[in-house]
Amino acid sequence: MAITDPRWIYPQLLSELTGKSVADNKAEELLDAKYLRLTHSKKMFLVVLDEIDQLLTRDKVVLYRIFE
Repeated sequence: MAITDPRWIYPQLLSELTGKSVADNKAEELLDAKYLRLTHSKKMFLVVLDEIDQLLTRDKVVLYRIFE
């Protein structure tokens, strides 16, 4: 899988986790609501990223959000 824009990682992750396609502008919000706020859950998700440098942006916001 090749990602040409770092922000496209959000819809790709959501697709891999749920099996559903979501509009690019909603994917980050849905990931945040469904997976990033699992503070009381015992579920754990392992995401393997290769060529992580493809996710770098000037402010590194995409990379920080993934490891949040």
